[in-house]
Amino acid sequence: MTTRKRATSKTAAKSQTPERVPIRVGIQNTARELVFESSEPEAVEAALTAGWSEGELVTITDAQGAKLLIPTDKVAYVEVGAPAKRRVGFGAS
Repeated sequence: MTTRKRATSKTAAKSQTPERVPIRVGIQNTARELVFESSEPEAVEAALTAGWSEGELVTITDAQGAKLLIPTDKVAYVEVGAPAKRRVGFGAS
């Protein structure tokens, strides 16, 4: 009798991934805002706060691995959202 290893289910793998939080950064004198997701919103907030007090350019890596360079002297506002809950089915609310 052979034994088979049980594959981990997709739901188990998804439950182990950190939740992504949407972050919006408004830049002065621009029509659009910078919107990205991060699994470490506290680190993003700390980096922007430290950079703002120093007047430096801050480098942030989003949840997908893209690097964002943000000039903190031009930041108008920062909005850190709440983690989104998974919705399943039609009309899920």
